[in-house]
Amino acid sequence: SHARHAMPTGPFASSAGVGRAEPEWAVLNKVVGVCGEDALFTSGEKSEAPLVLPSNVTDGDLSSLLKETEFDLLIVGAGLSGATLAERCSKELGMRSLVIDKRGHLGGNCYDYVTSDNIRASKYGAHLFHTSSEKVWRYVTKFSEWIPFDHRVKGLVRDSDGKTQLVPIPPTQETVNLLKLAGGSKEIENEKEMEAWYAAQRVVPTDKKTGLPRPPKNGEEAALSLVGPDLYEKIFKHYTKKQWDKYPEELDASVLMRLPCRTTTDDRYFSDTHQALPRRGYTRIFENMLLRDENIAVKLNCDYFANKRNDTLPRHKLLVYTGQIDTYYASQGLPKLEYRSLRFEETFMEDPGLGDETEDVLDGKTNDGVGKDDSNGAEKTKEYFFQPAMVVNYPSPDVPWTRIVEYKHTPNQPGGAAPGDTSIDTRDTSNGPGDTGNGPGDTRNATRATGAARNRRDATNRNGGVPRCATSIESGTNTNSNTTVKKRRRKGTLIAKEFSTAVGEPYYPVPNPKNRALYEKYAALAKQEKNVAFVGRLASYKYFNMDQ
Repeated sequence: SHARHAMPTGPFASSAGVGRAEPEWAVLNKVVGVCGEDALFTSGEKSEAPLVLPSNVTDGDLSSLLKETEFDLLIVGAGLSGATLAERCSKELGMRSLVIDKRGHLGGNCYDYVTSDNIRASKYGAHLFHTSSEKVWRYVTKFSEWIPFDHRVKGLVRDSDGKTQLVPIPPTQETVNLLKLAGGSKEIENEKEMEAWYAAQRVVPTDKKTGLPRPPKNGEEAALSLVGPDLYEKIFKHYTKKQWDKYPEELDASVLMRLPCRTTTDDRYFSDTHQALPRRGYTRIFENMLLRDENIAVKLNCDYFANKRNDTLPRHKLLVYTGQIDTYYASQGLPKLEYRSLRFEETFMEDPGLGDETEDVLDGKTNDGVGKDDSNGAEKTKEYFFQPAMVVNYPSPDVPWTRIVEYKHTPNQPGGAAPGDTSIDTRDTSNGPGDTGNGPGDTRNATRATGAARNRRDATNRNGGVPRCATSIESGTNTNSNTTVKKRRRKGTLIAKEFSTAVGEPYYPVPNPKNRALYEKYAALAKQEKNVAFVGRLASYKYFNMDQ
């Protein structure tokens, strides 16, 4: 039988606002109010969903470009690396680029969309932008409006008595206290006590010959040297195994050395000076970067390797490749590099309408303390939430998923998702063959108006016949207006369980000595290439944050 608990009363928030940390920590975020410019919105595009792109962007056909004058850059991949290079080379150097992508959408893994239930969701997992670089912040605000968001993660972890507690991750004073790790009924009350607790817990690796401290050799040594055995066992060891299919001792120390060690009550996941979400989603950033620039042509559903085999690639001076480096050299006979992927199990949770208590399906076990609220908030709000935070981690080995994401907690949800608003703008923004809806698992097709598609087909650019989708938008008309459909929005929420897997789209390089040695062989081949640049996390076999 399922445990029962009071459902959250609303999105994860503080007195500083929705998506904000407690005031003493929220004030450290330099993003205040709405920052930046969304040129598409300013010019009349009022939709929240990704733009419906015309067929001559999404058909994958390069034949119309074969007679083109030579492109300066052929960029493989319309994600962060490819889009940034295309935009910068255009603005700084006046270079013309053709950006191609085998997927049917812009944005790479950052792609997000609006479901037919008017919830902004991410097709490839949640993305959180954070940076301490003023230069990077100034740059990204050119392509989107941004709103402050202090990402905070909770974890369901068993305390020393075996009861499941909802605790902050990375660990804070509250984490140690809730898990009863300070000893008996004792609680940590200040930074000095937290520092002393860490000092007593940490296991510093030492050289066997000299007895002196040495750098950690693997992830387990790194974690033990940072947080000690109690937090390592409860939070990091088994989560790492689920995420990487390797225990920390099998991974490079660098993987676990990224663990923040908080001595304060700061429960923000990141400590960067700028933390924010794009007001109308990540996809809008790429639309503003790529679709409004006359020097940039875009082709989606366009496979680089198939066109290379068929000799249908347009002439270009430099190839910029942002895909997997081992795929580029597949004909060389070298082993494949190891990546981890993610599988998402999405479920729309109908509002049960059961007042303040409903079945707890978080893990089918007793979850003491999860989302409890004595205010009987479910009767005070028209919104239904599944869990008390956007991200709840499951570090224990007895639950197969790593975390559950509930998108509706984010403050950049479409305006129609506000409590009490039941009218939505629902639209099929699918671009790829076989894509039957607005996102993974969503087969509820929305109405596509032929008028909007016709407007975009007419919005072509003289340089190569590749459409500039913003042409009609720049005149101040909303080319998506024809597609608006008023519909009753179901009450409920969308959750995504994440499972780590070895198959599927590559997300994370697996850093260990074997893979690093194999990558060096690929890197040596890459150095011998003429007029080819390998860029980004897949080509560099290295994890990068979004601002890197």
